[in-house]
Amino acid sequence: MPRPKAQSPKAQSPKPNTFSLSPHFSARKANYLEERCPAILPAPEEILIKAVLFDADGVLVDACELHYVALNRALATLGWSISRSDHESTYNGLPTSNKLQLLTREHGFPEDWHGAVHSLKQQYTWEAIDDCISPDPDKRELILALRRGGYRIAVCSNSLHRTLARMLSAVGIMDCIDLIIGNDDVRLPKPSPEMYLLAGEKLGIPMEETVIVEDSPVGIRAAWAAEPGLVIKVDGPHEVDISFLSKIDVDRVLIKEAA
Repeated sequence: MPRPKAQSPKAQSPKPNTFSLSPHFSARKANYLEERCPAILPAPEEILIKAVLFDADGVLVDACELHYVALNRALATLGWSISRSDHESTYNGLPTSNKLQLLTREHGFPEDWHGAVHSLKQQYTWEAIDDCISPDPDKRELILALRRGGYRIAVCSNSLHRTLARMLSAVGIMDCIDLIIGNDDVRLPKPSPEMYLLAGEKLGIPMEETVIVEDSPVGIRAAWAAEPGLVIKVDGPHEVDISFLSKIDVDRVLIKEAA
């Protein structure tokens, strides 16, 4: 006798806050991980997302130029500078102390000068925040929409905690954030995943149920090493608005929102 045909399983409606990977995700992510983070395993096909963890500089706040100018202003007092191309390719995303260590290792910047330059850089950054950063209605709209959707929100940055809080206040979103973590809140800054892991722990949410949004190579390394459910790479704060989660570009954005 002919066997009865197997019935197709019934389609299930998507779960709340569920993101599905794009059809090309598995292969593209596998290639990405093989090149950059071979120890990280691909995420499952469907993940219940409960929190969004943002970087600050270059994601929520257009402060990369501010940090570059403040650091060079401090270095100029001693006759030193970092070129814009070197800053963008090598130094961007690192804490100031790490930038100075790299400058010493690669170019012989005197280590005895680190303390003075670091202090001046923080002073110049603090002074420039109100002049360089203004309220951003797009960021506030996005954060409030995520909160209405039930997501917890954290911001994890290689900036100092007090600098981070002031920048987020200047953007107009500090009151919407559940948690902020600066480089002085952890033992190791990015590219270590420590601050992202700490954020998940403090929010009480497993990392596989989080999305991390980053821009710089240093931040992307930290994000993947934390093994979140999903990672989104953006090319600047102009991409971070109410529509950014639904943008599909497998070269840059590694997730697809469920229909």
